[in-house]
Amino acid sequence: MKMKRIFSKLIQTVEGERRVDVEIGHPSVPGTRFLEHRFNRSTRESGDEILACNGSLLVHSNDGGKSWKSKKIGGIDTIRNAFTSSDGTIIIAGTDEEDLTKNRVAVIKKGKIVSSEVVGYHGWHGTFAIDENEDCIMFSEYPNNVASSPHNTPETCAHVHRTRDGGLTWEVVFTVEYPEIRHFHTCTAVPGTGCEWLITSGDEPSQSRFWLSKDNGDSWTEVTDTEAEVDTTPGCELLAHRTVVMLIDDESYIWATDDPVGDMDGFDSGYEIIEWPIVEGATGYRVVIRDYTDRGIVAKVELPSDQKTFLFDWNEHKIDHDYRYRIQYRIKEEDEWEDTGMYTVISREYNYHPNEKKSEEVTRSRLVRSSRDNSFSLEVLCELGMHIRSMVDVGEGYLMISEAKFLEKCPCPQVFLVLKNDLGSCHHLFNLPNPHKLKTGVTYSRSSISAKKGVFFTQMQKGILSDQSEMAMWEISISETE
Repeated sequence: MKMKRIFSKLIQTVEGERRVDVEIGHPSVPGTRFLEHRFNRSTRESGDEILACNGSLLVHSNDGGKSWKSKKIGGIDTIRNAFTSSDGTIIIAGTDEEDLTKNRVAVIKKGKIVSSEVVGYHGWHGTFAIDENEDCIMFSEYPNNVASSPHNTPETCAHVHRTRDGGLTWEVVFTVEYPEIRHFHTCTAVPGTGCEWLITSGDEPSQSRFWLSKDNGDSWTEVTDTEAEVDTTPGCELLAHRTVVMLIDDESYIWATDDPVGDMDGFDSGYEIIEWPIVEGATGYRVVIRDYTDRGIVAKVELPSDQKTFLFDWNEHKIDHDYRYRIQYRIKEEDEWEDTGMYTVISREYNYHPNEKKSEEVTRSRLVRSSRDNSFSLEVLCELGMHIRSMVDVGEGYLMISEAKFLEKCPCPQVFLVLKNDLGSCHHLFNLPNPHKLKTGVTYSRSSISAKKGVFFTQMQKGILSDQSEMAMWEISISETE
């Protein structure tokens, strides 16, 4: 394990103040990209088996990332995804080495490749787009489909594929044409049912839809909540269905949206809190803000003597500029302003408090749930930030990681925590660095489903935490403060 990044934050919860510590490191296997953290669908717990890849090499750990072995997967040019079934069978999807436009699926049983066949044109999207329910495994396709793509062709239609023999043979059980949807996002077995599945799609409001099967894919019923109530820009309500994650407990489906669900111009970039110690005898203070990019003063704000904080609003400034502040004071009203020190770089926490929002049209990703009955009535639980690409069950709560593609609004990936005993409150833990100003999907929807004793894994864009690896190992602890 190479050098770790450590983030800590105190959060206020319904049970008092808690401390959240997060360590992020990289297993010592340079060049690899995370694929899967094996998940036991009976116990709903993650194990010690980790899958990663490097081109056509499948990289495998059986001890939680301490040691690794690799195996070449013939017939595949580049591995895209992998899935481990309940009996240990590994299903691998990637581009066919002879025809890069097609999807090849290889099957490994007891360490040996027993099958390798072309299965359609497209693999699945990420962690939540393939699942297992007893003897049935299904995945939903993710064709790229851009605006110029031809409509309703074999290459652009999105299919759901099913196998009932551990991946040896596949059949299409559901198809939606483009542009009716762009692609499928998730394909999730409903635990405890033996036969129920939920699939979701995106990306535009009209393309963001849900379907339910109660017979392992033989038939599908659309269950999109077309009457969803969301405080957002009119016409964007259905984006509350757009998600690349789907967790299911005994009572509810719960997900975070892969969209800010609103007009991006209305996204609140947040603010910083500038603080300073009281100067004895001071009759007032002045906060001076200088833009070191344009080399000019952008604000001089006078404050009373009993005030020692100032809110710097990113929505009123250019987020990629270098802003610095200086605090001045004076003892008498007629005195000149005196400096307390040199210019200090303004922090970049991008704080956001939804209770202070006055607009009824909020642009922010949401945590959403629906009960597991037949009604599918969406309930927005809380507001998050940018598009959520990963959501991990960490025991006491859900940890969520956003992408960073609208850098003019939010230049860094964000990490959030929502506790299970207070699903209405979002805690912004920290921002991941983005030193190269990358427009990135960050985890690209690949992560552990749940943490094991606080440890979980994600894909991680090169250049965020490391230039050598696309796999991150996280460890989170939530503790009471003394």
